[in-house]
Amino acid sequence: MLLGLVSCAAPPPPPRRVDPSLQVLDRLSWQIEELPPGVRWQTITTPSFRVQYLSRQQDMELDRHTAQRVAEVAEQTRQAQQRRWYGEARPPWDPRCAIQLYPSTAMMVQMSGGDPKAASSAARPSQLRHGQMLQRRVILAADDQRLLDSTLPHEVSHIIVAELLGAPVPLWANEGLAMTNESQLSRMQFEEVLDRFRARGQLFQLPALMRMERYPDGEFNPLFYAQSLSLVRFLLSLNLDPRTARSRLLRLLRAGIDLRRVEQALRQEFGLTGLQDLSRRWLRWLES
Repeated sequence: MLLGLVSCAAPPPPPRRVDPSLQVLDRLSWQIEELPPGVRWQTITTPSFRVQYLSRQQDMELDRHTAQRVAEVAEQTRQAQQRRWYGEARPPWDPRCAIQLYPSTAMMVQMSGGDPKAASSAARPSQLRHGQMLQRRVILAADDQRLLDSTLPHEVSHIIVAELLGAPVPLWANEGLAMTNESQLSRMQFEEVLDRFRARGQLFQLPALMRMERYPDGEFNPLFYAQSLSLVRFLLSLNLDPRTARSRLLRLLRAGIDLRRVEQALRQEFGLTGLQDLSRRWLRWLES
């Protein structure tokens, strides 16, 4: 099975400081030449996804079943999320979204060159040009315990929101919106993180949170996710009609990280006087 590949795979080359282009060549060389004998990339397609996965001859049926399940959930997730945003079914994606499914997080990080995200996945940003999607790509690990109910819906959300906005999505909203598609257990755990930091008086000031272009390090990384999720949920709660609320949020996100434009959008879309008003109301909402 997919997880069985971990033990038989050749160990990755040791990390070393080299030119980034040489690191890419290192990874390609290991991926092509050092895969265990009989291990090959296989492919499953749906109308909107192409899932590539590693498989051994003796485990081919089980590996295919795992990849097929990923493909099915990805397709169902895309359709459900697009109905939520558009109010109707949408045509399949063209080009398809490429999903690379690795047996383990360790192999995924080594072979894709990425850093693990939420300790389980490393997503590559899809490419936008003049508001048009040129590439859709997600990288996942089969040993992720929340692969189907949280990680995969989270990553699909990133692509859908980017398409809707037609521009780079502010970091806080990109993660906050994606997290609304995770499991209830995952969201509850981030609520606990937020409560812990709030009790210590260590929440991010909203202007700082909304201007972030990089993920914070250390213990403040989970706070960033937790606070982003909470702020998105609060903004969506300000309108009884879910579709209207999402449309207003998108118009707010088109202001990007320019705080003057953000404050103007808050007034126009949500009837708030600005960021201070947003902060006061959000904190009251948390307390309730």
